[in-house]
Amino acid sequence: MKNRSLYYHLHRKYSSVLNSWKKRIKIALDASRGIEYLHNNHVVPSIIHGRIKSANILLDATWTARVSDFELSFWCPESACDYRPMEAAAARSVGYIDPEYHDPNVLTPKSDVYGLGVVLLELLTGKRAIFKSGKDGDISLLSLVEVAVPAILAQDLVNILDPRVRLPNVNEALAVEIVAYTAIHCVSLEAQQRPTMAHVVLNLERALTITDCDSDNDPNDINRINSSEEGTTEVGPVTEILSNKNKVLDSAIWSRTPSPSNWGTSPVHSFASVVDTAIRSRTASDLGTSPPLCSFASLVGNIIGEGFQIFTLAELVAATNGFSLESKIGAGSFGVMYRGKLFDGSEVAIKRCEMWSKGTSSFMSELAFFSRLHHKHLVEVVGFCQEKDERLLVYEYLENGTLYDRLHDKRSNVLNSWKMRIKVALDASRGIQHLHRYAVPSIVHRDIKSSNIFLDATWRASARLCGFGLSLMSPEPDYNYRLMKALGTVGHIEYYGLNELTAKTDVHGLGVVLLELLTGKRPIFKHGEEGSTSLLNVVDFALPAILSGEFVKILDPRVGSPDVNEAEAVKLVIHTAIRCVSAQGERPTMAEIVVNLERAFAICDNSHDSI
Repeated sequence: MKNRSLYYHLHRKYSSVLNSWKKRIKIALDASRGIEYLHNNHVVPSIIHGRIKSANILLDATWTARVSDFELSFWCPESACDYRPMEAAAARSVGYIDPEYHDPNVLTPKSDVYGLGVVLLELLTGKRAIFKSGKDGDISLLSLVEVAVPAILAQDLVNILDPRVRLPNVNEALAVEIVAYTAIHCVSLEAQQRPTMAHVVLNLERALTITDCDSDNDPNDINRINSSEEGTTEVGPVTEILSNKNKVLDSAIWSRTPSPSNWGTSPVHSFASVVDTAIRSRTASDLGTSPPLCSFASLVGNIIGEGFQIFTLAELVAATNGFSLESKIGAGSFGVMYRGKLFDGSEVAIKRCEMWSKGTSSFMSELAFFSRLHHKHLVEVVGFCQEKDERLLVYEYLENGTLYDRLHDKRSNVLNSWKMRIKVALDASRGIQHLHRYAVPSIVHRDIKSSNIFLDATWRASARLCGFGLSLMSPEPDYNYRLMKALGTVGHIEYYGLNELTAKTDVHGLGVVLLELLTGKRPIFKHGEEGSTSLLNVVDFALPAILSGEFVKILDPRVGSPDVNEAEAVKLVIHTAIRCVSAQGERPTMAEIVVNLERAFAICDNSHDSI
């Protein structure tokens, strides 16, 4: 790398390139994204780096940071693995080593988080991980963690900042403080109290966004945003901001992860609420010109990320021909879905949400969160519109429609092989597994059904999960939700039986989908002869035949009888389905379901059939 390492530029006295807080935060964010990529199932299996330190963060020609030196890295199929590297290699990273490494001698993803926390402290203070302190004849070696953490907790951050970088302005002060509290969270002695890399990335993205806001040129003459009873603002220097007890942080960041008990007073003001108040107190014409505020579009663009489009209501009205009945392609508990054609000719699916009652900040928070969900078995969000009382989400359009349409339209014959149906089930399951296991925090979808599973243009490539309007973000995947009103779909939802919603509710919904794929029946369908028909649940229809060993009688006749290998695969899907819809006992996790369906699909590969 042309510009050498972060260590080189931080700790060489004659290097002056890291001369702004924005640049330092950008480097921290770049490195964090690299580590998150290794941890969060973007690499399969996940990788633990094992030696995160500033010397292993290289800077390219554009000053983009890149993580290097994978000498101690290892693949880890689980979220935590035991690993015992050579002591000699570990000794080269003194100051960055996870204190839990020595006892019980293990490395986990949280070991990388600890190393990154030390790097963040280096960026803030300009000091080495282990540095000399004192005068001639009385010099001692100090740990940066042991020096910086007490100062930050004592609201003395300003006195340990690197003096080579000018004193931060108001926005930089808020950003630096987020980085500081992220750092001390990362270097917590107990690994379980450290954040995940996804949380770290989220915090640093917010910090960098704040530095992008316009601010006054004078770093010591700052408008301090601090609401009083009269609704006015007070003015104070940056040193007051950085040393004040009422930390201006987004408390939602910390509420999603365990916090050390000795952190002291919880933040009173959240950055999100400050920005929301400021935005609402200005007219639209003020937003682009009033320092130190960001424009609404700039703020949204930075938080959500590049490539996420903001549409006008007029654009979406034109795209759907005035939300015409002909453009309507579906409806659910959260709104109506329309097919639309944008000005550039691209086709999209537009969800027109019901009247949004939670307010602007809540809508933006959920939108920003869901825009971070990128997985090949989840429908991508293209952009959004927030105008007047309208809230609209714009998705990629999948031209082959939904699984429900293809299964239950008698004119459709595309799902004509067991291998194809099992592949669709596997794809959908992988999407749900991503929500439960890899999203941070984990997500309960709440409305798993065949009409929320879309099929892409190639048929062979993938099925994708959609319908996030009812989703709940949960710190833990098995968290129970007790709601005043259950939302969902008749035939799929189990809330009324158990009076709670958990990740296992999604498992139940998937079980119903599996039975639909096997039988070709709707979740609720008419059963019986003319004059004596009744409504029957597909679960009640299928279970007796399955339990009596006569499952062949309920298989969808449009597909045809399975061959030997397919019969074995179908049987595995059937037993997975009945476990999913079990009213009693333990249902499988999504990880178990994915394993079962992968086995079933592999068995089909041995047959002569093709997708």
